[in-house]
Amino acid sequence: MPRVSDSQLIRMRTQAATTFDTTIVISAPSNAKDGAGGASKTYAPVVGGTVRARIGSPSVSGDKYAAQAGKVGLLYEYVVTLPYNAPINADNRVSFGGQTYAVVLLATDQSINTANRAYVARVSNG
Repeated sequence: MPRVSDSQLIRMRTQAATTFDTTIVISAPSNAKDGAGGASKTYAPVVGGTVRARIGSPSVSGDKYAAQAGKVGLLYEYVVTLPYNAPINADNRVSFGGQTYAVVLLATDQSINTANRAYVARVSNG
């Protein structure tokens, strides 16, 4: 397979970015000390974490469901496609449309990285 030139990759990334129609906020976890020797996990926006993205539904192939404890459950609700260089990690959360979603799976290792994909599930109403 021929190698993609740097200029072709830049054009491909620019083309992908034209489809990003929603603003999302990426948040990372941290432990807040409670003063009694314990801590609770909190989330705060990451630097550079307000980005444009595209929100899509998962494919209809059924791969978004899994059996757990004898019940079939939803693994993720949306596929969030975001810039290749967005500061996102597998333990992050993303917010859009007044909802907050946990990253369930992060697909960042494609051979030609024109965008990243985060598979997300709802965690709260705000």
